[in-house]
Amino acid sequence: MLGTVASRVNSWVRTNVVGAASEDALAGKPAGDIDRDYGRIEDGLGKVKGDLDRIDEDTKLRPPALKNFKNAELIMLGAGVGGAIGGGLGVADSLITSAVARPEVVVSETKVPIFSEKLTGSTFVEVPRYDEQPVFNSSGQQVGTTRELVGWDVRHTPSITQERIGEYTQRSHEIKTPGSGSPLTSGLVGLGIGMGVGAGLGALIAVGRKAVGQGYEEHERREVKGETQLLIKTGAVGAVIGGGVGLLNGLMESNNAVSQSYNSETPVTEHRVLGQIPSDYFKSALSANGGNTPGTVNIERDVPKTGFFGRPEVDKNEVQVQQDGRFGLVGGLVGGVVVGGIAGVGIGVALNVLRRTI
Repeated sequence: MLGTVASRVNSWVRTNVVGAASEDALAGKPAGDIDRDYGRIEDGLGKVKGDLDRIDEDTKLRPPALKNFKNAELIMLGAGVGGAIGGGLGVADSLITSAVARPEVVVSETKVPIFSEKLTGSTFVEVPRYDEQPVFNSSGQQVGTTRELVGWDVRHTPSITQERIGEYTQRSHEIKTPGSGSPLTSGLVGLGIGMGVGAGLGALIAVGRKAVGQGYEEHERREVKGETQLLIKTGAVGAVIGGGVGLLNGLMESNNAVSQSYNSETPVTEHRVLGQIPSDYFKSALSANGGNTPGTVNIERDVPKTGFFGRPEVDKNEVQVQQDGRFGLVGGLVGGVVVGGIAGVGIGVALNVLRRTI
C-alpha cells in the first residue's frame, strides 16, 4: 500500500519538479549540473521509497499463526471465547424455555383406607416387685441385705381390632417447571462451562502444538494500546445486548403464571369410648386375699365418624395453587446485564490477545 504511494510521489516529482526545472529554472545550466541535480532528486526519492516500504512491512497485518501465541494467551483466548459462547447459550436456553414451556401443576391422588377400632378385651402381665430386707447375724448385727418378693404389679393392655369401613381420596400437587432457570442462573452456568471447556482446549493446543513443531517462537511483539478501554467497551456492549434479551425473557416468563384448584378429602373423626378394661393394680404376696382389687378404666380413641348405613363421613377441602413465573422483569434484566457484561469482557480479552499477534 505504502509502496504504491511512493511510486505516485516519484511520478509526480518527475512530471512537476524535474520537468518544470528542465524547462524553466534549469534553462541555460550546464548539462553536468542538471544531471547532478536530477541524481540528487532520484537518490532522495529512492530513500523515501525505501523508508515507506519498511513502514509498510512493519505495519502490515499478518494472519495469526499458532507460533505467535504464548501458552497463556491460548488459554485466555479459549476461555474468553468459550465463556462468551457458553453464557450466550445459557441465556438463550432460558429465553426458549420461557417461550415454549409453561409451569404445570400435576395433581396426584391416593386412595386411603378408613379403619374403625373395636375393643375385644385386654391382656395383662405380672411384674414381680422386690424389697431389700436386712440380714442379721446371731449377735444381732446386720451383715447384708436380701431381696424378698413382696408382690406383683399387674398391668393391663387393651386388645383392639381394626375393621376397614371405607376409604377417602387424598390429593396432593407438584409444580413442574421444565427447562433451565433464570437468565442469571443459566447464563452463569453456561459461562462457567464455556470458560472451562475453552481454557481446556487452549491448554490442550498449547501442549499438542509442540508435537507438530508449532511451539511459541520469540519475536518482536506488536505494541497494543487501549486494552482496558476495549474491555470496557465490549463489556458495555455485552451488557446492553444481554439486558435486552433478559428483559424480553422476564416479560415472557411473567406471562407463565398458573392458577389452579382441586379438592382433597379428610375423614371426619370423633372421640369415643370403646369400652372398659381392668385398671392396673398391685397384688400382694403377703396378703391372703392378694391385696388390692382392680377397678376399671375407659378406653378412648379418636375414631371415624359414621353416618347412616355405617358409612364414614369425609370433609372435602378446596386447595388453591398459585404459581408465579420463575422470575420477573427485574430478575430477567439484571441477569441478562450481568451475564452479557461478563461475556462481553471475555470477547474483549480474546480480541486483545489477537491484536498482539496480528
